[in-house]
Amino acid sequence: MTCYCNDLSSILFNVVRAGIIIVDVVTKTIVDINPAACIMVGRDREFLVGKKCYEYLCAGSCEGCPAFISDVEEFKDIIEKKEIKLIRGDGSVMYAWLSVNVVVYNGRRLLVNTLIDISRQKEAELELARHWASAEKMLSENILQIKNNGV
Repeated sequence: MTCYCNDLSSILFNVVRAGIIIVDVVTKTIVDINPAACIMVGRDREFLVGKKCYEYLCAGSCEGCPAFISDVEEFKDIIEKKEIKLIRGDGSVMYAWLSVNVVVYNGRRLLVNTLIDISRQKEAELELARHWASAEKMLSENILQIKNNGV
């Protein structure tokens, strides 16, 4: 993808492969979203800008999100690598690591949400857990059979 922009921040925002979603702390609305995040969420920018962040981030579970802390002025920590589940536009689920930074831009408090797609890793973890459970069951059955046969 070739990006023609006048400033470096616009170039970075538009070409980085991590999803970036900027949210207004007061209104909880999406102020801007980069192309990578649009792909992750499965919606276009025009649809998402102005929507409530909790409708598209964290699948409705906003526990620990600085946007929902009553006094964001006191929020000092940066959220790094919180695993979240996104519900995409087509209803499918996508897993991501969420990092959040609080910034002030033109006197307005904003949350810069960075998303890294971990869907493949999550699928591999779930598959490994299924195999592990199957192996444990087989081992338990074999031990029980050995005990019952008096060996």
